[in-house]
Amino acid sequence: MTKNSYLIDRVLYGYSIGDSLEFRVSASLLINIKTGKTLRLRATMSRLLNYLLFRSKEKLIEDERIMVDVFENYGLRCSKQRLWQSIRALKNVMMRLGYNNQLILRVNNAGFTLSDVRVDMLIISTTK
Repeated sequence: MTKNSYLIDRVLYGYSIGDSLEFRVSASLLINIKTGKTLRLRATMSRLLNYLLFRSKEKLIEDERIMVDVFENYGLRCSKQRLWQSIRALKNVMMRLGYNNQLILRVNNAGFTLSDVRVDMLIISTTK
């Protein structure tokens, strides 16, 4: 490595959702950047939102994958009904923040997808 070489760490800070929401992953904080309203999400809801946003380009995010990756891998039991309730609760949180767009959509009783609302990763880069 030369004198001017740097190691760059990239860390996922959060996501920009449409033109009004921001989700900060490590703080589990959902923010309406237009109004300043914020809500801190519980651990499971935060994992669920992060999971969906990370896969925002996928046509179908299958129920079974979500149940295993978001719930069961963390020692929680999950059924389709519990998953549906969690998605509904997440949508309600977004509405309480004033975000009324349909972000999370059901696909043929098999899973979910995100609407065409723009989702961008917010990355922090640090040099060592």
